Amino acid sequence: MLYKDIGSTSCYASRENALIIYPDMSIRKCSIALDDEINVVGYINKDSKLIKNKNWDLWTINKYSIHNKSECQSCSFNAQCLSSACPLKFIKNSEIICPEVVYNLENLSTNIINYIEKI
Repeated sequence: MLYKDIGSTSCYASRENALIIYPDMSIRKCSIALDDEINVVGYINKDSKLIKNKNWDLWTINKYSIHNKSECQSCSFNAQCLSSACPLKFIKNSEIICPEVVYNLENLSTNIINYIEKI
């Protein structure tokens, strides 16, 4: 697999416009943790307005979020995962989760060279 698009290994749940709307109009971010309260980021009120709660900032790009992890700023793969390979694991455990490819960048380099040679 060649990772050529920015954010190609980031999780959709960290994107501000990725929302799961429940029938009760509550809003969640992650399809893995549907019943977890940390996943509830707000609701849609009777005027059809999105009302965000305190969890919103945990999931989306802002100064308090996973996207500002200092460990990620110097990583050569940061443009691919955007420091958000798995926001849920980071929020729950304060554990930095990197895409598997980060641990095998030599193989990725080989794949890139092979891809370029085919063009």
